Amino acid sequence: METQDAENIKRNDQIRLLENCAKFTDTEEWKGIFTYPNCGYDLLQQGLVTEDKKITDAGIATLWLLAKGQDPTDSKAVQTFNLNLDNKPKVVPSKYYQPSNEGDIGI
Repeated sequence: METQDAENIKRNDQIRLLENCAKFTDTEEWKGIFTYPNCGYDLLQQGLVTEDKKITDAGIATLWLLAKGQDPTDSKAVQTFNLNLDNKPKVVPSKYYQPSNEGDIGI
């Protein structure tokens, strides 16, 4: 087995086990199946799960970044602005800028 193949197995196992820990945290249902040794310990060492198989905030964020979970933050991805274009804003000349007749742009 090539190193790249082994890394892919390890990564996929960690993701699958992290998903199982998230489900266990919510439902207490455990299906922690993995194929490489120390998979759970690796997640624990990375701070993604706790010793009692509960997912941490970092683990939840990791699943979201992998598109395998919900966004753990309350911030919006889109901000909507409503502009009233019927009323034109009133333009008030600045008391600090007085253009001269000599082509001065006031900079």
